[in-house]
Amino acid sequence: MQLRKWSSEEKMAIVLEGLKGEKSVAEICREHQISQALYYRWRDRFLEAGQKGLSNEGGEDETKVLQAQIEKLEKIIGRQTIAIDSPRGNAETERVIRTIKEELLWLNEFGSFEEAEARIGAWMEEDYNRLYVHSALGYLSPEEFAQQWAQTQEATSQGAQI
Repeated sequence: MQLRKWSSEEKMAIVLEGLKGEKSVAEICREHQISQALYYRWRDRFLEAGQKGLSNEGGEDETKVLQAQIEKLEKIIGRQTIAIDSPRGNAETERVIRTIKEELLWLNEFGSFEEAEARIGAWMEEDYNRLYVHSALGYLSPEEFAQQWAQTQEATSQGAQI
């Protein structure tokens, strides 16, 4: 049986239907062929997001908060180190983003922005930088390239001292 992908609008409509109280949760779940556990997970996320939207305790402008989170993620994926205004830089950036989507985002569902941020950061450090070879690095992983570069620098500095 193939799993169905639910859009955020569909999830919201199902949750709102349950919150109205006109039908039981069991009835709604049977109609939409979902488990009650899934319904309650969606409801909890919906209510949590509503609570976050209504509480702006720090008085921070939401746009500034989101921009800061975007900048933090861009640093994680290395976008700052690539010249994005050149065709080569654009291609490299798009390739990294595509790999993140294929290997992580399309295969997982995240409960929050923070969870996605943490998982992407961990994946970049643990998998991408250690396991993925890059043609621009002589078909070495970034970790292997850094080790080789450090050895070259050490050998160069030792040669200069003689």
